[in-house]
Amino acid sequence: MIPNTFFDNFALLTDSPNAVAKLREIVLQLAVRGKLTTQNSTDEPASVLVEKSRIERDNFISNSKIRKNNLMPPIKEDEIPYQLPQAWEWSRFNDVVFSQEGPGIRNWQFRDTGVKLLNVKNIVKGKLVLENSDKHISEEEFSQKYSHFLIEDGDLLFASSGNSWGKTAFFKNPGYRVIVNTSTIRMRFWLKECNNNYLRYFLDCNIFTNQMLTQLQGMQPNFGSSHLVKVFLPLPPLAEQERIVEKCDRLLILCDEIEKRQQQRQESLLKMNEGAISQLLTAQNPNDFQHRWQRICNNFDLLYSIPETIPKLRQAILQLAVQGKLVLQNPNDEPASVLLKKVQAAIKELIKAKKIRKIEVNAVDLEGETHTLPSSWLHVRLGSILHSIKYGTSKKCDYDVPGIPVLRIPNIDVNAGEITIDDLKFTTLTDAEIRELSLIENDLLMIRSNGSKTLIGRTALIDRSVSGYAYAGYLVRVRLFPEYILAKYLHLALSTSFIREQIEFPIRTTSGVKNINSTEISNLLLPLPPLAEQKRIVAKVESLLSLCDALEAKLKAARDSSATLIEVAARQVLAV
Repeated sequence: MIPNTFFDNFALLTDSPNAVAKLREIVLQLAVRGKLTTQNSTDEPASVLVEKSRIERDNFISNSKIRKNNLMPPIKEDEIPYQLPQAWEWSRFNDVVFSQEGPGIRNWQFRDTGVKLLNVKNIVKGKLVLENSDKHISEEEFSQKYSHFLIEDGDLLFASSGNSWGKTAFFKNPGYRVIVNTSTIRMRFWLKECNNNYLRYFLDCNIFTNQMLTQLQGMQPNFGSSHLVKVFLPLPPLAEQERIVEKCDRLLILCDEIEKRQQQRQESLLKMNEGAISQLLTAQNPNDFQHRWQRICNNFDLLYSIPETIPKLRQAILQLAVQGKLVLQNPNDEPASVLLKKVQAAIKELIKAKKIRKIEVNAVDLEGETHTLPSSWLHVRLGSILHSIKYGTSKKCDYDVPGIPVLRIPNIDVNAGEITIDDLKFTTLTDAEIRELSLIENDLLMIRSNGSKTLIGRTALIDRSVSGYAYAGYLVRVRLFPEYILAKYLHLALSTSFIREQIEFPIRTTSGVKNINSTEISNLLLPLPPLAEQKRIVAKVESLLSLCDALEAKLKAARDSSATLIEVAARQVLAV
């Protein structure tokens, strides 16, 4: 694929989220390979520029402004990364570019007078923001030690370390003096007639980045002049520099416009989806609900054309389930009020036999609750229908300890609501502890303490494969009466926004760790349907969530295909 064909189809290759970033990189790679614009045989060759630059640099050295030992030997033929057009020239970075690291001044002061210090934090989104710094040094110190670090109008500033590494910005004289400081390098071509915008595009390209990263030692990027001297820079003739910069400017503006349209489309779809779901969830009668659901069906292909909208659809399905809107009610079902009486009778018997302890809960208060449940349903406190609620063991567990397997937070797959046993640890428990902490089928394990608020209260269902396992102290076991309450229904109900708001809003934090205790868990307000309807709800939810998974996988596959297409196009256009 030749570059012109590629650019003619530019906007057709932008379906995947990282497409525009890839397009930007292709533009920059073509630019510094001499493939973005045509060559002109009348252009003065870049070898002349390199020679003039060396003369300028040597004059600078003779005035003792830089050290000669920073210079590198000429580039050998077998070191050249790739072939350049005839009039171009590979050069050592410091042969054609002046660069100066900030001195790392420490004796600065917060004040309004003197000479301002600049560092990487002043480079924000490709622009220089000086207003967010008031660090200064005195006029006397500047004139004695640091006057040669004064930034000049048009200097290119480069962030050389930390998370800001690689960011660039041009300096425009603000009317007062500024010098570079920690982790910042100022650069410009030795020759004033060279185009510093071409230099910036080279620094933004991965051909430069990769040369720097191959020198990286340690986890955090931290580069200086000793790394820059080893960089090879592809230098075009002056006239071609101008042509390259003009075309790069134009194409990168087009990239920005495409990216903006992508973001606007996604934001619009997310907003439309949120509005449609909100209207569905707030429907006050069956006719209203049916009308709003039909509106979603009529626009389904549009509303769910990107994978980002699928999580909202899943949450809507769960929310409709606990509102009694997902399946039809059957007047022959035993109502939840009778179900509650049976559960409480079973609880009394077990308390009387001293097999469980009574769970104290608050009275049900529906003040502020705007949604009315079906007549056969009931709002209950979670603790009023539980067999028991029990914290896990605080005993130390390890991989090589003989004993009982102990489930921990890493064993809870919060997305699937299942237990994984890929990373099991073990501990030794007494017989009494085993009786207290052994899990049985249809128990729920809940995360009660974690650094992430969104994980608190998340549950996983215990099946036969892990029956008899124990569990760790950051978890709590919720045990039900399975003949009356389906564990799968409770699991899905605990994932709804109705209950997540009850969990997350009052959550407590201790030293950065967020917690929920057994009293708060017991007092969660739960919509309780008849047992028969619980079964219908679970079956319907599982079916619909399976369809959501398939749709999401299809949309992601389409994106992956688009990403593959642009990778292929990139290889073809760069290989020309």
